[in-house]
Parts: sequence; C-alpha cells; structure tokens
Amino acid sequence: MTRRSVPAAMPWVLSLGVALTLAEGEPSAPHQQKIGALTELAGQVQFITGASNEVVFPQVADGVDEGIGITTAIFLTNTEEDELVATLRFRRSDGLGMVVDLYRLGTDEMVGSGDSISVTIPASQSVFLETGGSGNLSVGWASVSAPSGKRIGGVAAYSLFDPDNRRISAIVGVGASPGTPAFSLPVVRDTAARTRTALALANSSGGPARLRAYLLDSEGEHNSSKPLTLGPGRHRALYVDEFFPGVGPQFYGTLHFRRVDDDGEPLEALDVHPIALLQSGHLFSSIPVTSVPIATPIHFPGGEPTPRPAARISVSPTSIERAGKRP
Repeated sequence: MTRRSVPAAMPWVLSLGVALTLAEGEPSAPHQQKIGALTELAGQVQFITGASNEVVFPQVADGVDEGIGITTAIFLTNTEEDELVATLRFRRSDGLGMVVDLYRLGTDEMVGSGDSISVTIPASQSVFLETGGSGNLSVGWASVSAPSGKRIGGVAAYSLFDPDNRRISAIVGVGASPGTPAFSLPVVRDTAARTRTALALANSSGGPARLRAYLLDSEGEHNSSKPLTLGPGRHRALYVDEFFPGVGPQFYGTLHFRRVDDDGEPLEALDVHPIALLQSGHLFSSIPVTSVPIATPIHFPGGEPTPRPAARISVSPTSIERAGKRP
C-alpha cells in the first residue's frame, strides 16, 4: 500500500474531548460529569494559534514500535504577501537531531530527509506535510522558523496506524505552543474509566530550564511538589501519575508549573513549551494549558501543609557512672 492511499482513510478532524465517548461504550454518568468539568476548565484557553517568526510543537513522533505506527503531520500557513522558505527542525527527547523523511501529505513526493528540512510556502497559502512513519519509533519535538521579519502559523497532528495496512486508529492534534514561564492544567487519573492526563514539555533554549511542579487535588489541598529540569533542547513526555507516583487510582486535580532560577525563585523566561494530552482507553485528545503570570500565587486552603515536628536530643557525656554515697 503506497503512502498516497493513506490520507484518504484519515478523517482529519481535530477536536477537544469528543473522542472520549467513542471508546468502548459510554462512560458512566459520574465520569461524564467529571470529564465535562475537565474539558470546560481546559477551554479557558482556546485552541487557536497565532502567526510568529517561529512556532514550536512540543510533541512529535515518527516510526513503528510494538506493532503500532505513528506519523506526524505538520500544516504551515504563510501569512505574508510573498512566498517564504521555512525551516523545520526535529529533535529527539535527548536534544539530538531526529532524522525523518518528510513528504507532501497525500503523495509520494518527498520534501526532504534529515533533522533540518526547508520548505517553500507560497504567499497567503498553506503546505501540508507528513513524516514517513517507517523505521524504529522516535519521539521528541519540532520547531519551524521563518526568515527574519516574516511570520507563519502552524498546527501538527500525529496519527496512530496499523503498519500492515496503514489503517488509522487515532489522530491527536498538537497545536503550536508558545513559550511560557508559568502554566496550569486540569489533570485526571481514573483507572476504572481508563482515563489519564499526560504532559509534554520542550526546552527551546541553549541552556537548562528548571521548573517547579505543584499538584493539588480536587479539594484544592496541597498534594505534592517536586522539581523538574530540562536540558538544552530536550523534551519530556510523561503521564501525571508517572511524574507523581503517589497519585492514587482515582485522582482529579490541578497541576501548576513555574519556571525558576537556580535558587528556586520565579523566573520570567519563554523557553519552555507545554502541551497536554487526555487519554481514554486507546483514544487521545490534546487539551490546552492555561498560561498565567509567573508571580501568580498558588493558593492552598489553610496554607501550606504543616511540617511534621522533629526534634534531635543529644546528651553529654554519653554515659553516667553509678552514683556513690555523698560525703
């Protein structure tokens, strides 16, 4: 089966949460209410991308692993009055270049191969590109840059398919993500409903990016906090219960991230690009994160957890002789 016949089977519909009710029957009424509240909260930031000199996609994948194939499609729009040449750069999670074969969507025409590929976009038009989806699976992130003073827009989507017949089983839209020093997102883990939230982060800078994560439960109580460091050009994708192993089988809450300096103080830096994914069974949907000012406080009802009292007692000398008669 040629690449040309693959897109014909793809329902290229990118939406928020609608796939959740298609996975192995309807969720229970309580689960529907919780999922509805989750998507409503996620909708605080609309899935709308803006034109800029560079766009970053925090999650891309290409190749085959354990009988599942994945391709990433990237759609780019030239908002200028003249044609421009955009440069696509692909990086693996370890920050090194990710080599891909890039085709024009729906054809066997190869645009280029490598970790840096240039493509011409006519004035006021769009181009539709897709990775080949062959070889061992590679995951990471991608950036697209326009010439100085020019602006482009873009969106990506990766597709899961059967390598034997190229039949598509799922499509996940991944919008361009602007860098932000602080963001929040609703998170869920429900093993009964087979629903989980995952997060992908990309560091577009040439230096390490340090973050602090705060996890609150559905009552707003402080649940856990931990640091995360992304090396230069690196990418991290993981489920919330992998990042916080103490999360129970049913958890609904909020995850807050803050960019910090070496001393743990808030830092205004625009080099961390986040995107969130919601999984239900074998289906996925991307959900936007909410960017907030770096100085926005995180409120815990009753304040921060009270530290457990601890005391250390020492005695000198370490031994006492048996007392004798007083003179």
